[in-house]
Amino acid sequence: MDDQKRNFGGLSRREFLHLSGIGMAGMALASPPAWAAQAKEEKPKHGGRMRCGVRWASAGLDAHKNQDFADYLNYCLMYGALTEQGNLPQVEIHPLLAKSWDISPDGREYTFPLREGVKFHHGKELDSGDVKYSLDRVMNPATRAPRAFAFRWIDSIQIIDKYHIKIRLKEPFAPFLASLTVANCPIIPAGWEPTGMKPAPGTGPYIAKTFVPNETIEFTRFDQYWEKDEQTGARLPYLDMIYEKKMVDEAVRWTALRAGDIDMVDVPPPQCPCESDTGEARPRDPHGLRFDGQWLDMVQYEQTPF
Repeated sequence: MDDQKRNFGGLSRREFLHLSGIGMAGMALASPPAWAAQAKEEKPKHGGRMRCGVRWASAGLDAHKNQDFADYLNYCLMYGALTEQGNLPQVEIHPLLAKSWDISPDGREYTFPLREGVKFHHGKELDSGDVKYSLDRVMNPATRAPRAFAFRWIDSIQIIDKYHIKIRLKEPFAPFLASLTVANCPIIPAGWEPTGMKPAPGTGPYIAKTFVPNETIEFTRFDQYWEKDEQTGARLPYLDMIYEKKMVDEAVRWTALRAGDIDMVDVPPPQCPCESDTGEARPRDPHGLRFDGQWLDMVQYEQTPF
């Protein structure tokens, strides 16, 4: 697995949160061994603001109605879900807000114990009622959720207690755990009715502070985020703020990066060379880097966001 990850240059959500603490989120398309070497030499620290030039921007932030690719990237910062997808190409599924899962012998019942003490951005603790409400809202035809089809296998959802929930399927469906990620159903507080301009509180590492549809979004650090850095034990995330600005043209993004107006771009021009871990220039890896199971290319910028 480690060799495959190295060859494809994977960057998971958790690796992003760790590397951003040492100014590494704007690393060039260098190989993961280069990240690992620098990560061992530098101690992550909290603070800083990262400015990103991106190809897409969200039209709205209703987590169950606005579900395009740009929205998904924002929701990875704002929300959590029962499971999360690992790096491609393995497509492994890991628990996120769920601690684990138990599958019945007939493959139709999934029981999830939830993590305790997880807080939403407005202070409420996550419980099984929030999970059921979120799934029900996505499946409700009145919501018109674009990703509702992912849950057509669900027959019933039962709250066992505050921290346990059971989902029963109409028939066995082996990839079901992959349906429970942020891409399909970000978990929001029970009873909340968000709109495109007023997103529901999430459990993710960042809160949407300002939002201009199809143009910009700025995130601020959520100080009560539950996850810790597996390497240092420090509470995540490290960056105080992340600012995203829509820049459709790749040449414009690249020029802004070179001028110091932004710190990171998501896919530089294809002719842009990058430096390998041996110090030699090489063509950009067509696989690029991946963030939480999706493709993102990142470009090196000499100045850290601190």
